[in-house]
Amino acid sequence: MWSPGSYRVPGRIPAPRPTLADESYFWGASARILTAIKRHRNMAVTPARTGPISDLLYSAAGNSGDMLWYKYGIYAWNFEVGTSFQPDWDEAHSETMEFSNGLVELMRVAHDFATDHQRPESELIVSPSSAPGMVSVKFGVSEAAAVFYTLDRSTPPTRRRSTPRRVSVRAARP
Repeated sequence: MWSPGSYRVPGRIPAPRPTLADESYFWGASARILTAIKRHRNMAVTPARTGPISDLLYSAAGNSGDMLWYKYGIYAWNFEVGTSFQPDWDEAHSETMEFSNGLVELMRVAHDFATDHQRPESELIVSPSSAPGMVSVKFGVSEAAAVFYTLDRSTPPTRRRSTPRRVSVRAARP
């Protein structure tokens, strides 16, 4: 699970959500982590139990993931394991091994992120539209990225964040 982990009541108003690009990164990295967890004994981890903490559980204000994300701009996850509070020894050992596999993969994710110095590639895909004089435009990216664009070929303004995964596309009107 990842940020936001807290919300205000009444109304369950969450802390600011990550951008779509950052959330896409959380989902992709989480798929790797969950695959490693499942590898221990082939137990299924459902996507319904993966996502922002405040969507899955309850307000977990003050959690370490939120501090790392909001204060330092560090991708951070929170784990919960098991289906009971005090499992017997064999189950507890298996859950510990699953959790360990997840942590090892989390370190691999962090290493890959730290050593990835290749900028994402992007493309602008323009195709005819059914409306006269209009075109359909789609942005393609090689990895999770926030796309900023203009229609006058100027450099798009970007909202800065600590993550280096930003893509700017300059496009002219067709």
